[in-house]
Amino acid sequence: MRRGGWLFLAAAIGAALAMIPVAIHLDTRATQTGASAASDPRPAADPSYPADWSSYAAPDGSFELMAPGQAVARAIQTDRGPGHEVAFDDGRFTAAWTDVPAPGSDQQLLTDEENSVFHTLAGTVADEEVLSAGDAPGFGLSFSLGGTSYRMRGFAVQGRFFEVVAAVPSGTDAVGDAERFVTSLELH
Repeated sequence: MRRGGWLFLAAAIGAALAMIPVAIHLDTRATQTGASAASDPRPAADPSYPADWSSYAAPDGSFELMAPGQAVARAIQTDRGPGHEVAFDDGRFTAAWTDVPAPGSDQQLLTDEENSVFHTLAGTVADEEVLSAGDAPGFGLSFSLGGTSYRMRGFAVQGRFFEVVAAVPSGTDAVGDAERFVTSLELH
């Protein structure tokens, strides 16, 4: 079973629902690398983000997004190789990325990652989207599992897979925050 993109999604699910078994094995050798949130907070007049959210930029400049709270980064290990994950708000919001050796086309990489998610997903899918960011193919999912609503987006860009996941209590105002988080991703 491939765990490339599923590992990122499962890490977010596991962090949000520690009491619900998730059928993955995370490499326990992952290390804290201590990321810093970018110092470019959103303008106060912008009503689309809560006041405690700020901009975060990947250390290599490959993406940026808006997120609540302090960024906590760690290295992760997937079946395809090493990756990176940044968690916000006690793990309710995560961004992850990994370089995939010899991925073939970006569309094939995306298809492989999407299939990996669907083959292991135990929740109820509420919505599925075909997305793109410029020439980069992507997909989006909304699903529920154990009273938690998940919102996810994944993109394949030149052999790198990016994924953002938000896990919030179902039926709460935080569901809007989940949508704001995943849609704030800007690839560079």
